[in-house]
Amino acid sequence: MEGYDESTYGRAFADVYDDWYGDDPRLHDLVTTVGALTQSVEGPFVELGAGTGRLTGPIAEQLPDRRIIAIDASAEMLERLGARAGCERVERVLGDMLDKFPDGPLSFVLASYNTAFNLIGEGRQVELLQRIATSLAPNGHLAIETEPPLETEEESSVSVRHMTADMVVLSVSRHLGDRRLEGHFVEMVNGGSTRLRPWSIRWFDHLELATMAEAAGLEIAHHGPDWPTDHTEFASGPPQQPHGRRVTILRRSESSIRA
Repeated sequence: MEGYDESTYGRAFADVYDDWYGDDPRLHDLVTTVGALTQSVEGPFVELGAGTGRLTGPIAEQLPDRRIIAIDASAEMLERLGARAGCERVERVLGDMLDKFPDGPLSFVLASYNTAFNLIGEGRQVELLQRIATSLAPNGHLAIETEPPLETEEESSVSVRHMTADMVVLSVSRHLGDRRLEGHFVEMVNGGSTRLRPWSIRWFDHLELATMAEAAGLEIAHHGPDWPTDHTEFASGPPQQPHGRRVTILRRSESSIRA
């Protein structure tokens, strides 16, 4: 998309992000599992694409003595994160999640809902997994949430995301090939202006994630539709379906640790 760069999404969505995406019924299980796994290993906790801190704050409260690093490409998002209760001591890093990725050893890396899709350059998703694998401490973990879209023959689509008597939000998207997808949320208010909120992703399905992870030296500890309610009760085994909303928790393989 002409004019789109790594900071565009944050500028466009920072003011509505919590209203649109803040209500997550799985938040308690996410925070509990991430907190427990992080506490079991020495090293900083890192959140990629931390946004407004809707996850960072609760996780930081679970880890009062741990270094917490939040990376985001948007100054607008990080400004809101810094003002959120519970995020006062969080280290905010402005920039691309790959280019600004910290050195290890790290205890836990979190890439919440579709964050990894925002790396759209060729090979950068593979490079990110490789970087994480070499930076994790032994027994450290990476958690990735993804919901890959269903593949469709339609090149473009328009649908209604939200509508009231005075306002409508349309979702406009187009497929570019090679699992590239881009679009806008078009927000129109009666008697007011129109607001465009652009996004651009390169998505991968769960089978491709498993292949990339194995190549990077990561093994699947958990793969399922939800966060575990108990961090000791993982759903093991490789992905069986390419699509659907999934939580994948990975750890360094024994062979990569020995290497």
